[in-house]
Amino acid sequence: MASAAALLGGAFARTQRRQVMLFDPSVGMTLQAAQRHAGIPNANVFTELPGLLIFDAVTQEEHGGESLITSHPVETGADVTDHSRPQPRTVSLVGVVSNRPIVPLYVQGLYTTRAEDAHLTVEGWRQTGTLLTLSTSLETYENMMIRSVSVPRSSSMGNVVQMAIDFQEIFTASTELVAAPVTTTTRAQPRKATATKPKKAVSTEAGSGPGGSALSILLGT
Repeated sequence: MASAAALLGGAFARTQRRQVMLFDPSVGMTLQAAQRHAGIPNANVFTELPGLLIFDAVTQEEHGGESLITSHPVETGADVTDHSRPQPRTVSLVGVVSNRPIVPLYVQGLYTTRAEDAHLTVEGWRQTGTLLTLSTSLETYENMMIRSVSVPRSSSMGNVVQMAIDFQEIFTASTELVAAPVTTTTRAQPRKATATKPKKAVSTEAGSGPGGSALSILLGT
């Protein structure tokens, strides 16, 4: 494996036209602020702002995009865009961060834990599912989530951390709240329950009445 100096030097020569940056917009970081921070000369220090990671170099990038296309016959004259659904885009890169950053116009001082801190930051973003903005040499991607991180280590790496990171785009949707419609018609009122008086019991015995029954008259009772 190449030495850390050779790895950084060769990679930097290939990526010096545009730096690859990764940042968390939820902490107030914007692409413009990140770009300004990466490009402003500073004769004393080189420190990333919270939520911002600037790679010293990126040795490899792979940008992917695909669409889900129907396998059923499409009717002639139909809008073919209805039969193709874009899938989340993906980006894979191999980024290098060191304790001796090779950055234009910056003093190359020694930062004892910069590489390790970068790895912890990326791993923290992966574990928490943070939505990130990724600015690459080809395109700037928003709403990207880290799917996997791989960090090879060897004795020749020295103060360099090389991270292979896979990103996937996350589709977002918003829900709009609307006021409930006002009813203009009057609803029918339910009828009130009324109390009913119990009916008097009527004797069904033959000949009943004020004079008594015929049997009781004959018997004299």
